[in-house]
Amino acid sequence: MTFIGDVIAREEEYLAGKGTFVDDEGNIVASVIGNVSKDDNKKEIYVKGKFSLPQAGDYITGLISDVKEKVVLVDIDSAFSQDNVKRALPKTSGVIFIANLSTSYLENPRQAVKIGDVIRAQIIDQDAGAFILTLKENNCGVLLGLCGKCRSKLIEKSKDMKLKDCSVMVCSKCKAVETRRTTRDYIYKGEQK
Repeated sequence: MTFIGDVIAREEEYLAGKGTFVDDEGNIVASVIGNVSKDDNKKEIYVKGKFSLPQAGDYITGLISDVKEKVVLVDIDSAFSQDNVKRALPKTSGVIFIANLSTSYLENPRQAVKIGDVIRAQIIDQDAGAFILTLKENNCGVLLGLCGKCRSKLIEKSKDMKLKDCSVMVCSKCKAVETRRTTRDYIYKGEQK
């Protein structure tokens, strides 16, 4: 049995197959939990298993934990592949740089997200234990937004004229108006009571 992160061969010995990746030192490393198999005809080594870590191209759901001047921090809750297979995920975090929040120019990340928002994002890279995320994909954005003043739910009213891929949001309680980069399947649309 091989675990995620175990070195199973060197790049000089085999080609990295399914369930593996090559690290910076040329080691072939398991990216899933399972059994190591070798195909000596193809000179390929792979790991048969179903428990795998998220990779670039996969999607996550998470909670915005902090919004800085040029970066947003995300507590990742779950991850799933592009074909909707749930991935194993230890408690981890993600980072979204301001350029990856919207296709529109943002002066401040708070025009797209705020602390406490639940989001869906796509993984574009991994660096030093954090996943680098983007909201620019069509099915990514805020799934549930909370008012920056009173923390009540935000109702999506219309698209913002200046920020083309953001929406105008109105608080269900205090009627404050904010903007968010929402998903197509945002939870509260139009008139809500």
